[in-house]
Amino acid sequence: MVLKPQDVLVALKLLSFRSNRPAYSHIARELAMSPAEVHAAVRRARSAHLLHGPDLNDRPNVAALEEFLIHGAKYVFPPE
Repeated sequence: MVLKPQDVLVALKLLSFRSNRPAYSHIARELAMSPAEVHAAVRRARSAHLLHGPDLNDRPNVAALEEFLIHGAKYVFPPE
């Protein structure tokens, strides 16, 4: 699976929720995306280990997300 920019946005949005992850439709409304896009973004972020997965309620893997934002994003999403 190839990581997309919206996957990082969804992972960052999940940081804002203190308790359990809300429904995909709730996240989609807040990000002006479709629930299907949010679901796909969560799956890709899980696969990239930016999220812990369903066992931990798709909580962001803060250490991996921080490392990716600092060191990896510029290589994965180069400016055009």
